[in-house]
Amino acid sequence: MNKLLISNKNDPYYNIALERCLFKNAADDDIILYLWQNSPCVVVGRNQNILLECDTDYMTKTGILPLRRFSGGGAVFQDLGNLNYTFIANEKYADDEKFKLVLKKVTGDLNVNSVFTGRNDIHCQGKKFSGYAYLSEDQNYMYHGTMMIDVDLDMLTQVLSPSILKIQAKGIESVKSRVINLQQINKAITVENTIKLFGKAFEQVYGPYQVIDYQGQDLDDTYSLLSSSRWIYGQCPAYTLSLEKKLKNALVTLNLEVTDGVISRVKVYTDSLEPDFAAKCEKILLNSLFEPKNILFRLESLI
Repeated sequence: MNKLLISNKNDPYYNIALERCLFKNAADDDIILYLWQNSPCVVVGRNQNILLECDTDYMTKTGILPLRRFSGGGAVFQDLGNLNYTFIANEKYADDEKFKLVLKKVTGDLNVNSVFTGRNDIHCQGKKFSGYAYLSEDQNYMYHGTMMIDVDLDMLTQVLSPSILKIQAKGIESVKSRVINLQQINKAITVENTIKLFGKAFEQVYGPYQVIDYQGQDLDDTYSLLSSSRWIYGQCPAYTLSLEKKLKNALVTLNLEVTDGVISRVKVYTDSLEPDFAAKCEKILLNSLFEPKNILFRLESLI
């Protein structure tokens, strides 16, 4: 059955949790199109190190939320100027070319000349306005991506610049592409009219559809997982990093090794006059979950 669901919430954790539940619970004959918008956030791929992809200090200051999705691909900044699209089907019915045909019809109706590139990106005028990724699991298949309509490009540029410059990671780095908003091509394009065109194109390619909602009990559990620090930071590949911070009465340099999100080795250098300060820092950090917004706060509590 062809189904369309348009989220009425902008909570990124809710929307990705809903996507996951739709994916896990899709019937064998379902073809689902799910459309959604997120409040400001950075979503990293399943195997990425969020610290390497973005400025976490800037995120804390501006309230941009960190997320990790279940699929691969690179880090993306999203706000209400971005429209997310997700196609879900059983593997035996999944057809990337038909999914792309829906996207081509949408962009064609918007008078946007879209070009699909080899890096899972969609370009116009040589610049990226959409990227997509895939996930296949338990015989279900998901093809999802973003469409930049009126994204805050200044915020995007700032947040996708890592704040920890000395980090050495064993994960997968994103390749930052030049990007463009569709409103820069055609000022008449809005999220609202793009959503309508998605519905129109979906029906043209797949036939009549049913508008649905989702009330599954697994939604709350998935939300809790996605919003947990263990999932966001604990899934990072192993890495080492150095942090330097001027505290109230001391300059502190931390050399850390992080495995599965947990600080597995730590060495502290400091000019503190307190002889045991370095040892206290090492004790409080060793075997703890590495979270950028909390780690220096915990050290300041020792002053």
